[in-house]
Amino acid sequence: MSDIRYYYSFRSPYAWLATLAVVEKGLDVDPVPLAKMPEGMDFPGVGVKPNKSKSSYFIKDIVRLSKRAGKKLTFPDPFELDWSKAHAPAHYAKGRGKALDYIAAAYEARWVRGENISEDEVIKKIASEVGLDPTDTVAAANDPAVQNAMMAELDATLETDQPFGVPYFIYQGEPFWGQDRIALLEERLAETRAQD
Repeated sequence: MSDIRYYYSFRSPYAWLATLAVVEKGLDVDPVPLAKMPEGMDFPGVGVKPNKSKSSYFIKDIVRLSKRAGKKLTFPDPFELDWSKAHAPAHYAKGRGKALDYIAAAYEARWVRGENISEDEVIKKIASEVGLDPTDTVAAANDPAVQNAMMAELDATLETDQPFGVPYFIYQGEPFWGQDRIALLEERLAETRAQD
């Protein structure tokens, strides 16, 4: 298991861009979906009156960042999904050594093609793209036992790591929040290797 825990959510285009960087750089990470927040915290923006300035900035920012990454951007419709079902296939893929493959392909489906990654047919397509059995992957997505196991994995580290958004990396107890902090994470990794 990797020494770097990577909290992600398919809700976030910033985590999509972080995943692109993780794959490109070949970083060994242990992905954990942030399907809920630690006790006493809420997902940013959920249940909060929308801030027009912040929303406008978010759209401009993600457009320019996706362009910089060389990716077409499509805002998904609907935006909100059944997040347990959307993330459960990645947990299933993790048990088969294909978590990052599935996560990257699901982000591509959601943020490039604008697809609903909680729909069975889309899950099947993503599974096929990464070499997973489509029928088994859809069954896992709909299986409460898989969803519960995914949440149990999150619960095991949630209170210790205290992630408050995504992308969020933890390395040796040190947090790195945001896709633009990956360079700092790499510097920390290099320091550790130099000490070994």
